[in-house]
Amino acid sequence: MSISAISSVSASAYASSTSTVSVAQIKRQIATLQKKIQAEQASNDDAQTKAAKLQLYQTQLTQLQLQLQQLQQASAAS
Repeated sequence: MSISAISSVSASAYASSTSTVSVAQIKRQIATLQKKIQAEQASNDDAQTKAAKLQLYQTQLTQLQLQLQQLQQASAAS
């Protein structure tokens, strides 16, 4: 599977707006992504593929963490 295909699948799997996603859903997505990161670190992929996947997963993890923070702040403000 090419990196662009992985990027496309992963991006669509984790793309969601804060208005339609609950804190619990984001936390589940974060946990799933953390498992993917661990699995990739232990995988036998070549160095370039592994680095690309890990960078993608880390970017998605950062986005989810920011989304979670925004959602928590919004619910705390209301």
